[in-house]
Amino acid sequence: MVIVSSIEEMEYAGSLNESSTTLLSNLLDDFIFHFGVDFFSSASTIIILSQDNFFHVIKAPSGLQIPYEPIINLSKFIET
Repeated sequence: MVIVSSIEEMEYAGSLNESSTTLLSNLLDDFIFHFGVDFFSSASTIIILSQDNFFHVIKAPSGLQIPYEPIINLSKFIET
């Protein structure tokens, strides 16, 4: 299952000097806090939409997390 959420829905407020690693870790923690570990565990892929025309992948079948991917690549990412 692919889950798509938004930063606004999770009420996430990052900082200007936040590293990509910290961002992804904080998004993952916030997702689990807002939706629960069972919902997190049931997904194969979790994508967080950003208000800046980017998306972040906090969970993927490959195990790789991806920060700041341009929104134009979202459909290609979901198809793979």
